[in-house]
Amino acid sequence: LDSSRSRLAPTRGEFPTIRFDAPNVFASDYYLNDFPNDTGGVSLPIGFDSDTTQPNMPTGIAIIDRSSYFPRLLYLHFPHEEGYRRFTRSFRFTVRDGFIFPDSIWEVATKYGLFFPTSYRLETRIDSLTIYR
Repeated sequence: LDSSRSRLAPTRGEFPTIRFDAPNVFASDYYLNDFPNDTGGVSLPIGFDSDTTQPNMPTGIAIIDRSSYFPRLLYLHFPHEEGYRRFTRSFRFTVRDGFIFPDSIWEVATKYGLFFPTSYRLETRIDSLTIYR
């Protein structure tokens, strides 16, 4: 028998706090790597990994536009997030009036529980953005 349960909308108070900030992985001390099977297309994937002395820093892949160098996607894995067995965050970016904003954020995590772990997936999409100058 399957012992898992799925809910599309948790009750009020069960939602995790939504964070829109993304770490600047190119300003931190990471080991950067490229991929040998790069096709030369529009997107350029760059992998990044931290050394073992920095356990709180995420690892992952940044996909940037090859011509403008703006980020398109950012996949983050937090190997030692407090209270979580697994924790990942992914961002999709858009450029509006010369500013870069995340327009979609996915958070997938497994929290430790008393008898069994609890997993969730939180998707946030920004569909309207106004810039005031």
